[in-house]
Formats: sequence, structure tokens, C-alpha cells
Amino acid sequence: MSTKRKVIIAILAALIATVITFSIKFIISGIKNNEVVVVETKKIEEKSYMLEIKSDTKTPDQYSAKDALAYTLYKINTTHEFYVETNGESKAMFTTVKIFNRRYVKNDEAFVYCVSKGLISSASERYFSNNNVKYRNTTDVTNELKGNFNEEILEENYDEYVKKYGILPFNSISYIINENTYLEAPSMVKDKEFYKISVKLNPNSVAPYYYKRELITNASATKEPTFKSIELEFLISSDYTLQSVKTKENYGIIAKGFSFFGEVDTTTTYTDTFTYQNIEFPTEIGDLKK
Repeated sequence: MSTKRKVIIAILAALIATVITFSIKFIISGIKNNEVVVVETKKIEEKSYMLEIKSDTKTPDQYSAKDALAYTLYKINTTHEFYVETNGESKAMFTTVKIFNRRYVKNDEAFVYCVSKGLISSASERYFSNNNVKYRNTTDVTNELKGNFNEEILEENYDEYVKKYGILPFNSISYIINENTYLEAPSMVKDKEFYKISVKLNPNSVAPYYYKRELITNASATKEPTFKSIELEFLISSDYTLQSVKTKENYGIIAKGFSFFGEVDTTTTYTDTFTYQNIEFPTEIGDLKK
């Protein structure tokens, strides 16, 4: 490599480093000046459409995709022990954030472990029991998607938590799914011993009403996110046991400290995989359960 080329590369590297440093300083200073949007926290009448499973309920292929999904939602929402592992990523502008979550639900207790790794990383551990949430947070996340937590434990009740995150972990699906929130009729196909139900929700409906709270809280948003598309794919068994949910969502959001970018177009894709046997809380729960 010529000396001239080396000098040009060095100058470019210095310019990039300067821009990144300036951007980070600008973001940090902006965090002090922007206010987080006030979230609508009242409950609404609209709920997901569910059908009770009875002794004479037939297999999914004997019903429409809407009804098959309604039976599935009923079953998972009346299941009191399950484990969900979430893997995915969120892309916005020039950055990609990896997402890894674990959720343990056992009767009236739940433990949730959430990790995001990217330009700005974060992790949290949350234990739910007796109308109380104990949790701890960190921004120290390893490349193995593990958070290094300090000893500080915070607490709040369920109402306070729902105001910030929309739903409790005992609920399986964040979106409201019913006749009024479909963008188009869902479809269903047989996939070996399972059934795939594909759903497109109307982003301008109440479908993300509760889910918006989580996005606003996580991003410290200064404005409600603007949803543009919501696509879900449910994999279910012949007895309506939910195996997995693949989600692809697109929305615009103004995060606290990033308002100079305007509304940032964000695409998030992730898969929730469900299991139901031998549910035990992990050792990480530690003193959160005390």
C-alpha cells in the first residue's frame, strides 16, 4: 500500500471517529432535554378473539384460520406453566440490535430475562409474584448476551408495571387479535404434523395498543411509535398447543436522545418458541425471589 493511500485512510478513519464521538456526545446531551411521551394507560374493551376448547372441538383443519387461532389463543391463555425463548434482531438506520429473552411462567409466578445487544446494550431480570415485581437492570452486556448485574433491586406493583410495559408475562401475546384488527383474513396451511397460521394485523387499529407501552418505555420515546406493518406466523399442533410465533413488525419511533434523527424506521423480527414440560426457574433468579 502506498504512503499516500495510507494517509488518506488515516484521515478518513479520523473523520469517522470524530463523527461518532460527536454523535454520542450529542445523544447524551439530548437525553437531558427530551421528555418521554405520556402513555395512554387505560384499559380498553377490545380483546383478542378466543374460543373455548371443549370435548367436541375438532382439529384445526376443520375450522377457518380465524377460529383455529381463537382456540389456540384460548389454550395458551389458560395454560399456567410454560417457557418461552425469544431470539431475533431489530434494525434501525445504521445499527442492528440482537434480542434474546427467556420467560418462565409457573402458576402465579414468573421470571423474565431480557437482553438486547447493539450500539447501546441493556439487560434486565424480573421476578413476578403476589402483585409485586422485583427487578434489576444493567447496560453491561457480554458478547454471549449475558448481563452483568449489580446488587441493586428495584420493586413495583403489577399496576405500575402494566402502565410501563402493557401486559404481564402471564399473557402470551402482546397484540390484540380479533375481527377489528385484521388487515386481511388469516390463512392456514398444514406443515407436517403442525399447522401454520399467517396473520397480518392492521397497524392503524388497536392491535398494538398495549405493546406500544413496552416500546415507549424501552426506547424512552418522546412520541408514540407509528406502526406500519405487523405480521405474525403461528405454528400450532392438532390439539391447539402453541409451538412458536414468528413476528415481523415495522414502526417509526423517536427515541429519547435521538430526536435529531426524527422518526427512525425500525424493523424487528423475532421468534418465540414455547415449551411446557419441566418448567423450573433458573438459578439466576437468586435473591430476586427472597
